[in-house]
Amino acid sequence: MTTHLLTSRGRRRGTTLLAALAAASLLAACGGAPDSAEDGVPTASGTVSDGGGDDPTSASDGGGEEGTATATAEDGDGGAEDGGGTDADGEGTGDGVRWPARLPASWSGTISSEPLEPSGGIAYLVLTPLYETYDLTEITAEEIEGSEFFHAQQGSCEGSAVLDGRAASCTLVADPIAGSTGDPTAPAEVRLVHGPYGNPSILTSVDAEGLTELPIAPETTLGLGRVEPYLLEEVTAEDVEGALREGVLEVGIDPVDLPEDTAVECEVVDEGLHALCEITGGIEGGGVEGFWYATAQPGPSSDAYDGRWYLFSRFPDQ
Repeated sequence: MTTHLLTSRGRRRGTTLLAALAAASLLAACGGAPDSAEDGVPTASGTVSDGGGDDPTSASDGGGEEGTATATAEDGDGGAEDGGGTDADGEGTGDGVRWPARLPASWSGTISSEPLEPSGGIAYLVLTPLYETYDLTEITAEEIEGSEFFHAQQGSCEGSAVLDGRAASCTLVADPIAGSTGDPTAPAEVRLVHGPYGNPSILTSVDAEGLTELPIAPETTLGLGRVEPYLLEEVTAEDVEGALREGVLEVGIDPVDLPEDTAVECEVVDEGLHALCEITGGIEGGGVEGFWYATAQPGPSSDAYDGRWYLFSRFPDQ
């Protein structure tokens, strides 16, 4: 059996991740993180509801394609005239950026379009990019346990994770800084997903209160990035652009190697729950150019004062 060497981008990233994860245990002791006062259910019109029953992935009332969700950027007043949003056909109406008008139908009910339900315990997502593993389509429990993140948290796993397929079931130390086998443990679900530049990534979902199946959009490239503000309504387009650069564009790539015309442009919608982005001029054939959709999710630092996290999902090529 061949054992793949599963590595992260370097010791600096691994150390930063562990330091961030240390805050997760503090969150549980404090009874949860402060959140945006406007947090609610993202509706198909690109606004935030009062928590009613609107399905964020249902078709809009304007006769849209069945099974798709509108990804409309608005100016905060219900219109798109000034906000660089989209009309029904996806044409940019503000600053000239052409955003996709609707989310792919396959994203309905997945973490690419919907934030995870809040948890009263330690809960977070970790996305670990793998490098030089282009042909990797399955990882065993032993290989997962040997990855830097799981080794640091004394993780143990059963089964294997298949790209766009089944997940592995794991258990890891809930408090990553304690380092004792007697410390509380938390269940984790591990999936193998598509990452930037043709490499797969390990997506780990941890919830000390108990896991439910993590719905993943198939054949969708994912990235995870952090912004500084911890209140969603304070997140700016520049914040999300920086997170997209770090979580997608520069994953495994030295920024100096990117073409000079590489650009990232984002627009925050749904009062920070989501954002619409575009990467242009990236490395040819790297699979990062195009449109991306950002969804606020609990990241590896569950301490809200350490910022918020966004899961980035790449739209299929038009």
